[in-house]
Formats: sequence, C-alpha cells, structure tokens
Amino acid sequence: MATEYDTIIDAALGEITDRRLHEMAECDKGQVMTAHLKAAMADFAFVALRSGGYDLGKYDDTLRQIEDDLDNEAIHILALGVIAHWSNAKLFNANLYRNAMNTKDFQQFAPANLLGALDALNSRINRQYRQRVINWSYERAVDD
Repeated sequence: MATEYDTIIDAALGEITDRRLHEMAECDKGQVMTAHLKAAMADFAFVALRSGGYDLGKYDDTLRQIEDDLDNEAIHILALGVIAHWSNAKLFNANLYRNAMNTKDFQQFAPANLLGALDALNSRINRQYRQRVINWSYERAVDD
C-alpha cells in the first residue's frame, strides 16, 4: 500500500495557522505544500531507508503518493518537515522584505516586530524536526 501526499500535507496543515496559506486556492496551496513535502522527503530519505526501510525516493507525482506504506510516526516526521520548510520560506520572505526597506521604515512597520518571534519559532520548529528524525532513527536501531 502507498502513502498519499495529502495524508502528510493534511497533517502539516492542521498545525499551521497562517490565514493566507489557508485562503489560497487549493491548486496553489497543493503546489506549495507539495514542494515543501519533497524537500522534507529529501531531508528524511537516508534515515528513513536505513532505519525504517522506507524508500522515499520511490514516489509517483501523478498519483501523488509515496510507494511505501509509512507508519504514523514517519508521516508526522514528514509533516513536521513540511512545516519546517514552510517556516523557513516564511522567514526568508520576511527577511527579504526587511532588506528591501530601510531600517527606520522597517522598525516603524508593525509586522517588523514579528520578525524576531518568527525567527525564534522557526528555530524551534527546525530543532524539533531534527530531534524527531534523530529519535526515530535511534528507536529503530534499538529495536533491531
């Protein structure tokens, strides 16, 4: 059996509260989230293959599925990876916006105050993502 992209993406979307993302047209949102999923699959591929026997390199974009039947924990690790990549892109865009404005204008702009909070959140998400992958790998090694 296979794991559908939408299973992983829906798990990620359940954790993301960005109104603009949820208001996007479904086809656009699907493209954005699929790109983040592909990045998460690339991150997790080596560990997934070595520790769990999942070959994330075997997928079908037409059917929008990974050929292996992933367990719930692997699905949630990939969902967290999608969130991490989405958060990285969000932070990158905020930094580009800040760089496009001069410092005085940016400091007076209300969302500028959110940049520090967004950076802290991004760091926390990425740490949590890396730790989940490491823990998953170690748990599989102990089980063998």
